[in-house]
Amino acid sequence: MRDRRARGRLRPGGPRGTGLPEPCPLGDLVPPGWHAVRFSDSRSGAGPAGVQLSSVRLPAPALLPGSPVEVNGEVLPPRGVGLVIATATGRRPAHVKVAAPPLPLPWPDGSHGWLLGSSPARSPVFEWLWFRIGGTMYAAAVTIGWKASRATQEALGPIVRSIKPEPASP
Repeated sequence: MRDRRARGRLRPGGPRGTGLPEPCPLGDLVPPGWHAVRFSDSRSGAGPAGVQLSSVRLPAPALLPGSPVEVNGEVLPPRGVGLVIATATGRRPAHVKVAAPPLPLPWPDGSHGWLLGSSPARSPVFEWLWFRIGGTMYAAAVTIGWKASRATQEALGPIVRSIKPEPASP
């Protein structure tokens, strides 16, 4: 997996001209102090590609065949929060519905439509959402450290709400 630190083709906009990397059709919101890391599966070129946003600096997200790409919970500090949005190349669980923008908010603000994973005490919380924009399926994976502040968790809401299709070209 290749780790490209939020360089290259960035969309203009967002706070102080920040934006999110292509190819994901994401909004332009990267909260102040958060980090963006673009990634792709360089082995085949057909694997997942996307962006990881996090409240702390993290390595590129974990890639496990057949699973959504997510923040590695073993490297996320207890106060950290991470969101990975990538093209969905594996199968989604059959009982999970596919969302469309506007997307529902993740925990602690919503979770309706998100698949919430169980975690032992003092471990990160994991949540997943599959959504479609145009003809492309994406998977969003949220990882929340067990000591993350409410304010850091709530920063996910505007990011998720900013995910929407590109406006049609004239």
